[in-house]
Amino acid sequence: MKIFVFLSEAMMAIPDSTIVKNGNPVYLPDFDPNITARPYMALRIDRLGKSVSPRFAYRYFEQVAPCLLLTAETELQRLREQGLPWTEAFVFDKSCVLGDFIPLQRWREETITLELHDSNSWKLSLPEERIMYDCIAKASERNTLKIGDLILIPLNSDLQPSPLLPDSLWTINFNSSPLLKLPLR
Repeated sequence: MKIFVFLSEAMMAIPDSTIVKNGNPVYLPDFDPNITARPYMALRIDRLGKSVSPRFAYRYFEQVAPCLLLTAETELQRLREQGLPWTEAFVFDKSCVLGDFIPLQRWREETITLELHDSNSWKLSLPEERIMYDCIAKASERNTLKIGDLILIPLNSDLQPSPLLPDSLWTINFNSSPLLKLPLR
């Protein structure tokens, strides 16, 4: 399985060892005291494809899942200052928490909320279809998309990364039932 993550205009591939299944606890790493989470939407690829045109990209996925991508913020700042690639700040074991998949149509019709440890909540909205299709096209330019591959697209660009605190619980709810639970240790 390949996992493609889109950050602004850039794309990076991350290993499958970064994936944490829904509900499993995440142990905050020791190498950076400032770990944050950013909300993403994961598209699961349903068919084989290479050099997919954006106009045909809708044929390549039917289900989406909420996802939280953990970031080592101190490391990210250091890498930016030195002009180095940012991947080290995002790519570490258990840094990608993947929720339950639901049909894309259900996400369009219902309300998805992100609830943080401090009782704040935000409504998560889907990216524009054009953005989803462009991401599939870009990922398939140099890579063959295979069944089960994931494409992660950021949600709510105005939502600031939130710090993760030990012994807290993050949830992403769909009609008040959880799609993603992230217990932190």
